[in-house]
Amino acid sequence: MKAKFWWVAAALAVGFGATSTLAAEQGLYLAGNLGLFQHMDKETSIYDPWYDEIYDIDLSFKPGLFLSGAVGVDFGNGARGELEIGGASANADEVTASDQYGNSASVDASDVEISATIITLGGYYDFTTAGKVAPYVGGGLGFAMWEADDGYETVEETDLAGFGEVGLGIALNETVTFAPSYRLLWINNGSSYVNDSTAHVFKIGARFAL
Repeated sequence: MKAKFWWVAAALAVGFGATSTLAAEQGLYLAGNLGLFQHMDKETSIYDPWYDEIYDIDLSFKPGLFLSGAVGVDFGNGARGELEIGGASANADEVTASDQYGNSASVDASDVEISATIITLGGYYDFTTAGKVAPYVGGGLGFAMWEADDGYETVEETDLAGFGEVGLGIALNETVTFAPSYRLLWINNGSSYVNDSTAHVFKIGARFAL
């Protein structure tokens, strides 16, 4: 019985040792992501002095596309850093105006197109596990060069951007890691009258060790 126990203990030790070794590997890697980009509603209010009323204006968006590539470095202690360049695009859905009495009306706004090129520097932490699946958390800051085009006029700006992210790293082999994830994206393009842009990004991606 004791001999069997020590064999099991030795096997577990080897297994955990191998996991720690894999988690501690350092080096550069390349990453790519493809995902669904869902811009949250833009909201503002307009005062009509003629009727002495305030109207709430809400612009909603259809689901769009997110694509990115990154170069990163694994520091070997669970921490990673990435320089990422991404692009997002989507069409607006409709504009809804509501008054203080609960009345509302909507018009189609699908001719409005938005797009953004987003450059960020991010940091991530991979939690070490005994298997091939490791959850991670991360966040980053950078800039978003975005534009909105309604077919008649184009607005272009560059603003501060940031994100928070959670995901899973699934080791397919010693080189490739499959990484599904969720990101909350923020762009500081609001004002005292309009809220900042935020978006949900649901991604599938992969990291390739160099």
